[in-house]
Amino acid sequence: AFDSTSRPKHLTLSIGLSCYVMLAQHGPLTPDHCLIVPMAHEKAHTSVEEDVADEIRNFQKCLIMMAHAKGKGVIFMETFYGGDSKRPRHMSIDAVPVPMDVYGDARIYFKKALMESEEEWSTHKKIIDVTATKGIRKSVPPNFPYFHVSFGLEGGYAHVIEDAADFPRTFGREILAGMLGVPAQNIVKQRKKSPGEERENVKKFTDAWGPYDWTSQLK
Repeated sequence: AFDSTSRPKHLTLSIGLSCYVMLAQHGPLTPDHCLIVPMAHEKAHTSVEEDVADEIRNFQKCLIMMAHAKGKGVIFMETFYGGDSKRPRHMSIDAVPVPMDVYGDARIYFKKALMESEEEWSTHKKIIDVTATKGIRKSVPPNFPYFHVSFGLEGGYAHVIEDAADFPRTFGREILAGMLGVPAQNIVKQRKKSPGEERENVKKFTDAWGPYDWTSQLK
């Protein structure tokens, strides 16, 4: 949660009313790979209150505008393993700005990877086409484990996870790593940047973020 002593405060980029944005600490794919995180302990996007969902969308819109100014698109990803775990993970949404050629191909790559994962992990094919109008909250029932990827706010795909033990936590990141030419071991081992690199990336991000940060209206 936001008040946790283990939260890497130095990576916090923007604080809203119910969510905040921080740079990805473990296995970042790009220097501006960040996370949208609810302040309260939430399990999944499918079960948050409407005001939290609205704030997530506000951050997504602003991150997309900032990325577009740099000639990039944003891939959003979330994995939820279910609410019955003894130590349920705190919800976060990866926001990864990527070059437009990667963004344009991402839908095909993710669909192919999910189709192949079905053969490996699932007894039934469960790719859900998440339209921009329905979104993940109207596409997957609360408490169902899932992986969700969306391409900006243009819709995307969800996959209902049948066996959490067999679905890799780095599934989405590994797909994007392959597209971006990032060594897969950096993602699988969740390698962190050095403190100097982290500080530099935070400064670069916040310098670019200012004109798009909707939370500036709260001050």
